[in-house]
Amino acid sequence: MALNQPVLSEITTAKLHVAKPEPGDQNEPFAGTLRDKPIQSTDTVVAVERRSGQMELWLSMMGTMTESSDQVQLATQVQRATVDQAAAAIEHIAQSSQSVAATAKDIALAASRQDRLAAEPSDSWDEHLGMSGTIHGA
Repeated sequence: MALNQPVLSEITTAKLHVAKPEPGDQNEPFAGTLRDKPIQSTDTVVAVERRSGQMELWLSMMGTMTESSDQVQLATQVQRATVDQAAAAIEHIAQSSQSVAATAKDIALAASRQDRLAAEPSDSWDEHLGMSGTIHGA
């Protein structure tokens, strides 16, 4: 069960009063001081309301900062995943480039062997022709 407490804006100077001490009361000097200095309750209420507004603004800002922080964290996770994917793609490209280079080397070696093999029968044929002196024994 909640207590019924007045809202700050309902407090007015009319609701605030200072107890007057009885004659001969030991708190007389304190009570006299209170009577001598007017209570500035309106200023106090305004200050409390202003502080309440500041607290609401602060809480709102904290909520916004929390949302922003969550978004930054998510963006950072996405960026890390993207960087990991890019690194994997670069590694794959490097491996593919090495494979292409090895294949090109193999092709060059095969072409070199083919050139040698192609040159051998020609050399043999030329030698054969040179030994007989003429074509068809002529």
